[in-house]
Formats: sequence, structure tokens, C-alpha cells
Amino acid sequence: MDNGVKIGRKPHKRGKGRQFAEGNPGRPKGAKNKFTSLRSSFLEVFEKLGGTQGLLDWCARSSKNQAQFYSWVTKMLPSGIEISSPDGGPVSHVMKIIVVNTDDPGDEGEE
Repeated sequence: MDNGVKIGRKPHKRGKGRQFAEGNPGRPKGAKNKFTSLRSSFLEVFEKLGGTQGLLDWCARSSKNQAQFYSWVTKMLPSGIEISSPDGGPVSHVMKIIVVNTDDPGDEGEE
């Protein structure tokens, strides 16, 4: 569906960054990135703890767990997204997340 709205990431401004100390060549070729290893370990533990179903069960145990889950989700959402209208102007937008307490069927959530 092409309604003329463009969605994309803002260009990242790259600087030179901090230079290595003289005589320090940086990470050797072939050395593994520590973040990649950490990510793999995290995913392995996630699967051993029950994967998606285990996380769902944990969230269903209490509203405190649900609130913690939503806190994690908001931190993982992309930031710095640029949206423009068909005429090229900016589009103002608001993301609203409403947490509903499933322990109380009458609770409509709080903003």
C-alpha cells in the first residue's frame, strides 16, 4: 500500500571516534565479537527456560511480571525513526502503550 508516507531511519552521524593508543592495532582479525557471543548465550538460556511459551507463562503469573516485560519491550523498540508526509513535511506521531491488568477483568488499563 503506497499512500505516499515514507518511513525510514535517520542517517547515523559517524565521527572518527576515539583513536587507539599508539601501538594498539585494535581487535585482531578473526577475533569474535563479544556481543555476538553474549547474544548467542542469552538465546540459548532463553530456549532452555521454555522459549516464547516460558516467557508467556511467566508474564501470565502476575501483573508485575507483565509490567517488567513491557518495560523490556519499550527499550527494544527502534528509536530515531524518521517519518515524512507525501508533501515531504514532518509527521507528528505519538506511540501509546497501554498496560492492562489481566488479573482484574474490569480493569481497562491506565495511560
